[in-house]
Amino acid sequence: MIKLSVKSLRILLFSMPVILLNVFSCKKADNPIKFPRGTFPDSTMALTGINSQYDDYNMNLHQLIDYVIIIFSSNRISTGEQFDLVQGVISYFFDQAGGDFGVKVR
Repeated sequence: MIKLSVKSLRILLFSMPVILLNVFSCKKADNPIKFPRGTFPDSTMALTGINSQYDDYNMNLHQLIDYVIIIFSSNRISTGEQFDLVQGVISYFFDQAGGDFGVKVR
């Protein structure tokens, strides 16, 4: 059997209610998910950083995940003279608590 000193016993007795109060006061918060499914906006948007004033063609998305690397042909590097391959990254995010949908371009 373990023998406790009087000081250790006092500390244990005074800390036990605090520990029990913390354990039993833990309550699971309500489910923050108010929007279980997201939808893409109906309107189109220019993706600044991907779109340019020059001709951008032949881009295809095979999967829609939280980010996608895209490669497409564009004549932006030669200011309209010849086409080159250009790479970009598009990130999608959807906040299930607030219902906000957004796009980031890198």
